[in-house]
Amino acid sequence: MTILYFLICLLLITLGALTKSFNYAQFLVLPIGLIAVLFQKFIHQEKIKELGFKKCSLKQAGKAFIYPLVIIFIIFLLDFIFHFVERISLSGVKNPFSKGEAGVNLQTLILIMAISAFFTFIASLITEELAFRGYLITRLSKLGRMKALLYSSVLFGIWHIPPSILLLGSGVTRTAIYAVNIFLLGILFSYLFLESRSLIPSSIFHGVWNALEYTLFGYGNSQGVILGNSRILFDPEEGLVGTFVLLVFSIVVTWKIKKKHEK
Repeated sequence: MTILYFLICLLLITLGALTKSFNYAQFLVLPIGLIAVLFQKFIHQEKIKELGFKKCSLKQAGKAFIYPLVIIFIIFLLDFIFHFVERISLSGVKNPFSKGEAGVNLQTLILIMAISAFFTFIASLITEELAFRGYLITRLSKLGRMKALLYSSVLFGIWHIPPSILLLGSGVTRTAIYAVNIFLLGILFSYLFLESRSLIPSSIFHGVWNALEYTLFGYGNSQGVILGNSRILFDPEEGLVGTFVLLVFSIVVTWKIKKKHEK
């Protein structure tokens, strides 16, 4: 059933990517959370609450908020030190609060990221986090915490390959780096889920991460605030600097999980 569920998710995102429309792709991804709930209730006949619909501590929520801020800052700092970024420009950012106006000020940029983080938090909680952390980790937990974390994260990385190739038109190298980085992000999301058994922390991380990544660095072929020569170098999700930083953090959290499990 676990493999069947993942194949359904993979089919939906592939169909969405084939439309060549980001909006249509998002629409086709929406049901994956609902399907997870239906599988949990009617196939596994277990409580839906066990998928992660529970409260988390303030400390866990705070950690989930701070982690992406720190990681993105470190990536930007390394990009700056090694001259992978050319300049920072607010002129290319569309202002959603003023139709037709190009460019934003710092206050508006922060507001845009805050709104984006909130809506992504909601969207990821009922789709990707519910699917890959709530459902898949719960189903794979019988194999052990570490295997559940790694396998679900591998599937998370694979799941992002169709939109990279079909929707964004990325080449082999860029797609490979993207898949690896998403796998590493999956480890961080999974760590927060395993620590709290709640979807809230991983969804907070997901929301803040996407807001910072897409607004500051851009998404796919779209321009962000930070401009550089090559996305496969400077970008947090599609770049090698992102790979390095995410790998370090992933090693740290997996060590923490393993150490806690051995106690």
